[in-house]
Amino acid sequence: MINISIAGICVALDTDTPYILAQCKRFLTDQQPVLVARTTDAEIRQEQIIGDCTRAQAEFVCLHRSLVEQLISFDRLMLHSAAIQVNGKAYLFSAKSGTGKTTHIRLWKKCFGSQVQIINGDKPILWRKNGAWLACGTPWCGKEGWTSTACIPVAGLCFLVRSEENEIHPASKDEIVERVFHQIYRPSDPESLLQTMNLLDDFLASTPCWVMGCNISPDAAKIASEAMLGQNHNSF
Repeated sequence: MINISIAGICVALDTDTPYILAQCKRFLTDQQPVLVARTTDAEIRQEQIIGDCTRAQAEFVCLHRSLVEQLISFDRLMLHSAAIQVNGKAYLFSAKSGTGKTTHIRLWKKCFGSQVQIINGDKPILWRKNGAWLACGTPWCGKEGWTSTACIPVAGLCFLVRSEENEIHPASKDEIVERVFHQIYRPSDPESLLQTMNLLDDFLASTPCWVMGCNISPDAAKIASEAMLGQNHNSF
């Protein structure tokens, strides 16, 4: 077993794979876990075929799936996104794979330097704590390995799309619905799915959202920051 602490909760991964232990190094804890993530050989083999990856990488993905499904009961959900911290607030950037989340985050780092810290590069956990939402780092963080153990109050979510010009606007309800359901884990169990939708509704109701068409120029980060660190708020 590998015991890790993420999003304020101790969980156990039922594995002794060295690769997974290395990925989880900064999250290790000696606390007693409240849930256990497990997978099977069949699930791992299937993931290897789908993901074209090593057995260890496939096992890591399968354990993440098991963990995320169980975390729903603890008011936590996963949003496929990159999360950064600026001035003590978390800002999330979500997009289809290959759209440029990583490039956009690099632009923020290039423009604002040490003012920007990365919480997680790919799969942060969103935690509803005392009525507020926090973005928390996890070991599942993309090939760049960008993550931290921080849990930071969420101040905004931006959906990125490719564009020749940089433009950002507050997201409408239809724009949010169109994009967000592709970026969350949706369990097959009806009860868990309903709980996920309730959590997602609560998150979106309290989180300013934008849609940004962006390119790879430094102006993309400047334009995004001007909007997202201001007072704009969507009505969901």
